[in-house]
Amino acid sequence: MSFHSIAEACRKHAFIHPDKICVIDGSGAYTYAQMWHRANQLCRTISGMGINSQDRIAVECTQNADFLFMAMACQIGKFIFVPVERSVGRNRVNEICCETDAKMLIQDTGYELSIKIPILSFEQLEKKNRRMAPVSPGKRKTLYLSRIILQKSCIQQEPPAGRRE
Repeated sequence: MSFHSIAEACRKHAFIHPDKICVIDGSGAYTYAQMWHRANQLCRTISGMGINSQDRIAVECTQNADFLFMAMACQIGKFIFVPVERSVGRNRVNEICCETDAKMLIQDTGYELSIKIPILSFEQLEKKNRRMAPVSPGKRKTLYLSRIILQKSCIQQEPPAGRRE
């Protein structure tokens, strides 16, 4: 199989192998279906906050699954992902957000910035959409919901075989 993006690969694997492990971090393991579900929920939440395709989102590098979910959400929504190293100071974070014209900052450090953009922690972002709770793997409901979500995702669906758009 050949893929044009990581999001496309995850989407295909969520259909083919929804219950296979995709990501493991200190908080647990996530299947392809869960990865796709959470990334899509983040994409929708961020879009609902007025962030559009090609807008930049600065994201603190947290080295956990939340960071990967955000990276995937940015690919799905066609947002420009701006990684910000966790160890940089508040002034540098402010500079990065200004230099890149970031429309949002997702971080857990708690910095207050002089620029006026939405600043959310990963936890606050999740609270914006209560439906983002991880789904227990192995349940039929998970597979069913995953397929519904995939069908209505932010990524355009491929046209049915034999039909061109």
